[in-house]
Amino acid sequence: MPELSLEEEEEAKIQKEKAKRVDVLHFSSTKLCGRDNESATLLDACKQILNTNECASSAYDEAASVFSETSSANSFEGLRKTVLVTGCAGVGKSELVRRVVRPWVIKDLSGYFVQVKFDQLQQSSPFSAFRSAFGDLCEMIAARGDGTVSKISKSILSSVGGATGTVSEIVPNLVKIIGSQPPDSTEVTGYERQKRFDYVIRKFVSAISLPEHPVVIFLDDLQWADEASLRLMHNLVKQSSALIVGSYREDEVLPDSYLGKMLRMITETDVFKIRVLPLDIGAVEKMVSYGLRMSRRLIQPLADVVLQKTDGNTFFIVELLVSIYNEGLLQYDSKRQLWKWDLDELHTRKIQDDLVDLFMAKINHLDADDRAILTLAACIGSNFSESTLRTLCDAAMPNSDGITACNSTGRPASSITEVDCYKDQGKFKMLLNSLTGVNVKEIIMKLDREGLIIRTGL
Repeated sequence: MPELSLEEEEEAKIQKEKAKRVDVLHFSSTKLCGRDNESATLLDACKQILNTNECASSAYDEAASVFSETSSANSFEGLRKTVLVTGCAGVGKSELVRRVVRPWVIKDLSGYFVQVKFDQLQQSSPFSAFRSAFGDLCEMIAARGDGTVSKISKSILSSVGGATGTVSEIVPNLVKIIGSQPPDSTEVTGYERQKRFDYVIRKFVSAISLPEHPVVIFLDDLQWADEASLRLMHNLVKQSSALIVGSYREDEVLPDSYLGKMLRMITETDVFKIRVLPLDIGAVEKMVSYGLRMSRRLIQPLADVVLQKTDGNTFFIVELLVSIYNEGLLQYDSKRQLWKWDLDELHTRKIQDDLVDLFMAKINHLDADDRAILTLAACIGSNFSESTLRTLCDAAMPNSDGITACNSTGRPASSITEVDCYKDQGKFKMLLNSLTGVNVKEIIMKLDREGLIIRTGL
């Protein structure tokens, strides 16, 4: 049984501390509200693809859309290891996959769960998301000890032969698994180079994804994937032993984009497709009840308002509750040991119905230094070392205190409280989870127009 990662241990500590308090909102890192059918459907699909013996439930036939096999003339023939999760921004697609598939793969199958998070601002950098994810995969393998490393190293070297240099292009820290290797024996260019690249990467993934420890690759936000990454996805699905789970926003896929064409091509293949819809009133009641630790009967009036204001969007539900809590519209009555709220005030309150406007309002509440730090962090991406951010802050903001030191819990001491910072194998990752579903480019343009972005020479 694999041990908890540092991230999971830290999250468990945080939740344990929160559980001791009754005057804070509780949003579980493991509990999903109103997603029983989708969870069972997703797990059943993954189990069927990996040919495991158990099925989570018979909910699959009711909740999933299963496409028939494609004809041999279809260039996407062979897409039989894919689960696609669709829905609008903020509805909870990524959380569904992470909370259902990840623990099953890691704990029950002793496998590897790798998330490829596509970035809207990194579309001009082919394979950037895969490079990061495969790097994490190498770290996971190395963390399992010399026995696992030795076995997988032999499997990789046996599969890719003298083409380890090709793999190293997209997996730079592969050296941690196979050690230093000589460059590829032959140099090829153009189409032949692309063919070899596709072949070698498929072999690399298949060498790691074995029955005793399968690999699940979660391709998140496919609507922002570059064409090269989508072609690699297709090749991995077609001829590797890994299970591919993808998520995308249906309303943001352009018909003429490569993904749009790809999705049209696979509408008649046996790809498992799961659509995640907004929560209904019953699920919203459960979510609010759990967050406030009060009975559904008592919170029903509040849940009705929350549903009316958010249309059942999971992201907006959390943001609304946190917002009214921070502004004193949702308060804990210690004498009665209950939460209280003013329904009339909530009914008249204007709720941002657009993610960009919502985060514009949140960013506007930050001071100049914090906005500058967020701007610099966004330029790097969602995953970076603390030293990198400090270097940029020192160069771009020489007269500022820059980022403050993290305390012993790994949480930032600055006022950017929405940014969760944790240590993972000696590396700081900035989880901008609250930016899920946001059109980053539109935010940057609005900030720029209002003069809220600090120009630097970096």
